[in-house]
Amino acid sequence: MMSIERQHYLVGDFEREHALEKLKAASQSGHLSLVEFDQRAARATHATTQADIDLILADIPQNLMVKQNRTSGLQKRIGIVALWASLVPLVAIGAADLAAIFAVLTIPLCILLFIMKVGPDSWYEPKTIYKQIGQ
Repeated sequence: MMSIERQHYLVGDFEREHALEKLKAASQSGHLSLVEFDQRAARATHATTQADIDLILADIPQNLMVKQNRTSGLQKRIGIVALWASLVPLVAIGAADLAAIFAVLTIPLCILLFIMKVGPDSWYEPKTIYKQIGQ
């Protein structure tokens, strides 16, 4: 079987999307202007081989962090439905029992924090000590 060099490998949607994420990170960090980002993004969208991708990313620093979304669209939709469903008992209880209202409000708070990931990024990133332990 003939061996094909890496540069001649065909790329798929995953590789193109990864290249677009790196271009986005380079643009956000000031390494690319918006015009240059647009030009390279268009080329990345139509790239067919690994050589095309490598050429687009050749002068971009390798250590740029690609920021990932904390939640998917599905998680947000599930969170919204669960949030509304958890508020229905609050209306049924009324404002008569403060302890019951507090108990019912903890459920939406948990949904917001653990399903929908509402809040600053620092709440969801490992602390420095945990990063050092893992290395």
